[in-house]
Amino acid sequence: MDGKHIVILCPSKSGSEFYNYKKVYSVILLAIVDANCKIIYTDVGTNSRVIDALVSSKSTFKLLAPELFFLILAHPVNKM
Repeated sequence: MDGKHIVILCPSKSGSEFYNYKKVYSVILLAIVDANCKIIYTDVGTNSRVIDALVSSKSTFKLLAPELFFLILAHPVNKM
């Protein structure tokens, strides 16, 4: 499970909702892959002002596979 900021143009009437600490407007792309690097889930559109812990909890993944969601959160893999 990992998330990346995707730079966007400022949505009209959004104020600073999509403005992040890097001083750009962005949305977050959340992706989950399996052991074979196959993408099994994506979520795009969370505003970039949300803290990391809320990105995954705001996604629909926890509704689709609650057991797997909590397993991933309980056993994070170290990034290389």
